[in-house]
Amino acid sequence: MSDRLLERLRYRLRSIDREIVHDLERRMRIVKVIARYKTHQSLPIYQPERERRVLEVIKRLPLENIPRGDLLDLFQRIMRMAREVEMQTVRREIIRRQLTGTA
Repeated sequence: MSDRLLERLRYRLRSIDREIVHDLERRMRIVKVIARYKTHQSLPIYQPERERRVLEVIKRLPLENIPRGDLLDLFQRIMRMAREVEMQTVRREIIRRQLTGTA
């Protein structure tokens, strides 16, 4: 492998890394919308059955290059991050309601 090829491959990896971050940002924007809905509907943030279903889907995905356990760990971390974002969003929504006097 030449140094030039190595640099091109690394450039592609950086591009993929940016895509992953972009997709996570998009996912968290959707999480915030869901959090607002849950707040208005008085639904719990943590819904373990929903998380189990997500992990079941991940378990069934065909994989060639990713160890399944590592992928499940990654998705569990993503879901923890989503819960944190949801909780922050709910707290902000509660404060906004208190300040504006809306229910």
